[in-house]
Amino acid sequence: QFRPKYVSFDCYGTLIEWPMTPITRELVGDQIPAEHWDQFVKEFRGYRYDSVLGKYYPYEQTLQDAFEGVCR
Repeated sequence: QFRPKYVSFDCYGTLIEWPMTPITRELVGDQIPAEHWDQFVKEFRGYRYDSVLGKYYPYEQTLQDAFEGVCR
């Protein structure tokens, strides 16, 4: 049975830097042309940041909203 060694409630990156770019590339990298990748990451980061400054809601929703925003 899996028992975590550590638990963090820092899902917004204030204490721990989450490696979002490699994870995002793994999930959607094949759908974004290479010449647009840097701009996509920059905008995705911006949408996520804007989301966490507002009213609290689950981080999963923050990621979903940011992804939908950058894909518009």
